[in-house]
Amino acid sequence: MNIKSIKKVFSILLTAIFLLSFTFTAYGSEKSLNNSSNIFSNIKNALYCLDRNAYGFSNIDFEQITVGNAIDSYEYVNNTLCTLDFILYPLTYNGELIAFAIKYDTIDPVQITKELVDKISSYIDPNKSFALIYDKNICYAYTDDGLISLCKTTMEKDNRQVLNNFSDKSFFKNTKLNNYAPVKSINDNSNSDTLDSTFSSTPHLNIINTTSSYVSCNVSFVSQNPPSNICWACSVACVGNYLTGRNLTGVNVATSLYDLIIIMV
Repeated sequence: MNIKSIKKVFSILLTAIFLLSFTFTAYGSEKSLNNSSNIFSNIKNALYCLDRNAYGFSNIDFEQITVGNAIDSYEYVNNTLCTLDFILYPLTYNGELIAFAIKYDTIDPVQITKELVDKISSYIDPNKSFALIYDKNICYAYTDDGLISLCKTTMEKDNRQVLNNFSDKSFFKNTKLNNYAPVKSINDNSNSDTLDSTFSSTPHLNIINTTSSYVSCNVSFVSQNPPSNICWACSVACVGNYLTGRNLTGVNVATSLYDLIIIMV
């Protein structure tokens, strides 16, 4: 993609962000377990903005989804485990894990992802507590039984080290573990401390219902793998693939921009 094409893609995205910004009502940052209804409303808003077919949710009744306790994530840096800047809320339907809602510390709206769902469902029982641990190359699930290799990470981080299979459980003593069993219905707006997590209150998305005509473009879905923070690159890849007919991933876009390598059309 040449420089002119990249500028065109970013112009489209910035315009969309500018227009969509008017649909948000901001609230002050607040940390309290008694405001759990905020995370529920934001998860619902994120779900209803999804392309159901792209996510494989065409037969799922969003009103019947349940939310589980937050799953913490860590990275192995300087011979220690450091907490990452996001948590994952498990979303289940009829007792089955279907997705995670990602809540970043510095980003208000939640994001929905299906990454790691199949791996975690295959290796970990819903009532088995775990946490995610990322080293230089691999994403692990850590339980009381030890480390489980889930997948290779899509983007290596130079500051992370390779985590060997530690047999000394004291190394993980400060790791917070939770299971992904359902806890509360997504429609539960009661103020309670049932949901185990501390989080910032998030803005409420005012969905505007209108009966107007619209134009639909066949923009293909580009997946993002947490915690790579490349949702922006996946968005660029979605639009770029539509405009150019390419099959770029978010990693392609991010690597090209940060390495200053221009992808030629």
